[in-house]
Amino acid sequence: MSCVKLWHSGTSAPLVPIEEVENPEFMGKGGFGAVFRAQHRTWSLEVAVKIVNSCECPELPAGGCLVWEAGRRRRGRCVAGPECGREGSSQEGARLQPSPECQPAISREVKAMASLCNNHVLPLLGVTKKLEWEYVSGPAPVTQFMENGSLAVLLQPQCPRPGPLLCRLLQELVLGMCYLHSQNPMLLHWDLKPPNVLLDSELHAKLADLGLSTFLEGSQSGAGSGESGSTPAYLAPELLADINWKASMASDVYSFGILMWAVLAGREAEIVDHKSLLREAVYPGLEVLKDLMQHCWSHEPQKRPSFQECRPNTQKVLDLVKKGDISGKKMNAAVSTVK
Repeated sequence: MSCVKLWHSGTSAPLVPIEEVENPEFMGKGGFGAVFRAQHRTWSLEVAVKIVNSCECPELPAGGCLVWEAGRRRRGRCVAGPECGREGSSQEGARLQPSPECQPAISREVKAMASLCNNHVLPLLGVTKKLEWEYVSGPAPVTQFMENGSLAVLLQPQCPRPGPLLCRLLQELVLGMCYLHSQNPMLLHWDLKPPNVLLDSELHAKLADLGLSTFLEGSQSGAGSGESGSTPAYLAPELLADINWKASMASDVYSFGILMWAVLAGREAEIVDHKSLLREAVYPGLEVLKDLMQHCWSHEPQKRPSFQECRPNTQKVLDLVKKGDISGKKMNAAVSTVK
């Protein structure tokens, strides 16, 4: 497979021919842009195509946004979703495309993902050189489509959340982050939160959305400045307090501590006093996770453990569940105590 270089950075990735990607379907919008589900014709594989900040393109038709339905353009809601809420009609030749300001974000994500190979990191299949769908235009990262969505699905009140599954997912997250932090130079995620952890067909965790990520030796400007879609509740306090503070391994660990609470509590985290997040009663075996959470979200970065140090703790709880030392029923009861 040939490769394509993106912009001045020289970032390269396998080239996905645009004619191979067909039947696009809008799936959702995040901090960096819109994601579309499509079919790779030759591979017979469902893929996800990420269009960076597609709703903010200056070439949108006046008074509205483009939509896609059943293979045709029509008047209606913006592809960005209900949060946009604008009505409008399409215009011939108008396209959504990444602005020049967004191109570094695509390049960062491609650079971060291109050489990664781990069971718990979403693999990059390639990048389109010049996508020319009716409503989008420009290069876009292509990954395998994760049919079960993200960890955010598990935070819905109606979603079953078996305790053993939660423990396995936490362990897989730790393993994925151990892998990122073991890269040379170290790769930081910067935006670890439930929507950025995808679930495959067997509900295994895949770290995704590396548009904010950077290698530790590279430039880190904008880490805490709100340059992108970082969620404040998951952002380390040192990054919130000082926009010039450089992100570190400890920043990712803090985010994991908050994410761990969200997974166990079954709801999105908010910026509150951490003591209010925990109750005293935790069933024996889960106090390990309670202690780990508190260490991870320490306000002093140097007191937070590394992901390698987190690994034995999440593994210990998972082993207890597997051996039956903590039954599924008791595990679910224990999980409810952190809500």
